[in-house]
Amino acid sequence: MSKEETIEYLFRTHYDVMFRLAVAMLHDADEAKDAVSEVFVRLLHGDALLPEKATGGYLLTSVRNRCLDIISHKQVKERVRQLLTADTQPDLSPVGPQTDHYKAVMEFADSCLTPQTRTVFRLRFEGRKSYRDISEQLGISEAAVYKHLAQALRKMKEHFNPNQQ
Repeated sequence: MSKEETIEYLFRTHYDVMFRLAVAMLHDADEAKDAVSEVFVRLLHGDALLPEKATGGYLLTSVRNRCLDIISHKQVKERVRQLLTADTQPDLSPVGPQTDHYKAVMEFADSCLTPQTRTVFRLRFEGRKSYRDISEQLGISEAAVYKHLAQALRKMKEHFNPNQQ
């Protein structure tokens, strides 16, 4: 029996079981047909070697693996789509309340924080500097920068969210 005849025989013998497995995994008859067909195309073109024994198990495993590849590809595409839509959606919230809240936070920082803590806070959040950059600029350790920021954030939480402690 030639290679093509062998593959045709396997196709006629195992297609139904392979198709049911693919439909169960993919929940789409068209994708299931494609997955089963791809397994046989790979066999026909010599991309995969057919074992002499347990060909039914091999074919089912091949379909399962192809379905898992399809599912994985769909998941990656969905994650990319979600990330793209999340990053590209404009912020439609009113600017006024955000600006007012920002002003309130900065006024609190100016009036209630120590000069050193206020400086560290402003460098970190307005200047967007790293702990290392702040420590080098002010001549203090990174641990001191961390402590000043922790103190500033704790005081702000107490002031702006008194019930969430």
